[in-house]
Amino acid sequence: MAVIGTIRKTLGSGVILVGVAIGAFIVSDLFTGKRGSRNSVPSVGTIAGEEITAMDYNRRVEENIEIQRSNQNKEALTAQETFDIRQNTWSQYLNEIIMGKEYEKLGLTVTTEELYDLVQGPRPHSLIRQYFQDPETQQYNPELVINFLQNLDNMKPEVKQQWLNLEKVHQR
Repeated sequence: MAVIGTIRKTLGSGVILVGVAIGAFIVSDLFTGKRGSRNSVPSVGTIAGEEITAMDYNRRVEENIEIQRSNQNKEALTAQETFDIRQNTWSQYLNEIIMGKEYEKLGLTVTTEELYDLVQGPRPHSLIRQYFQDPETQQYNPELVINFLQNLDNMKPEVKQQWLNLEKVHQR
């Protein structure tokens, strides 16, 4: 019974102490501004000093999901495929930022001629060889690429978007 009496005597000061602690927490949060600020953008990480915002990361994940869906002609991807895309998107950031800084230090660039070779040159990129095969011979046909590019503006919007996505992915 003595314990209950002691608790009753100190209950008022305990409530006041908890109230002061909550008030101090709220006031400190208002002055720091980072946690509650609407202007702060959450980040998912930092690579070589560059902060990756959640908004940028999620936008790129959605782009990569859309590319994957259109490449596979699927309405939806499995949870594992989506997980893999999220992992690969982070790897893209790692590669772009870390390697990009190294390329810049070394002065390495891709010339217009090299880009041309990737699409229409004697040894085009593997995706170009895959998508532009002659239906009869199953062999790469450079004329199909040239014809496609000449008519790109007349293509369906989704076909044009697939080409732009292909370019974007391989420019990173």
